[in-house]
Formats: sequence, structure tokens, C-alpha cells
Amino acid sequence: MAEQETPERHASWLELFYDLIIVVAVAQLAHVLQPSPAT
Repeated sequence: MAEQETPERHASWLELFYDLIIVVAVAQLAHVLQPSPAT
């Protein structure tokens, strides 16, 4: 069988920015949901 070459796909700046927003949102959510230490 002959291997089919697929063209490389690069992420656009908008996709990278969207991914960054998701990462920040998840980090903020984790910070909010983290239980506070009992003092």
C-alpha cells in the first residue's frame, strides 16, 4: 500500500488564543473550587 501524505496543519493564532482562554478559565475554576485550609 502506498502511504498517503497528509499536509501539515498548523494552528491559527485565533485557535491558540482560544486554547489559552480555556486553560486560564480551568485554572481559575480549580482555584475557586479548591477547599480553603481550616484555621
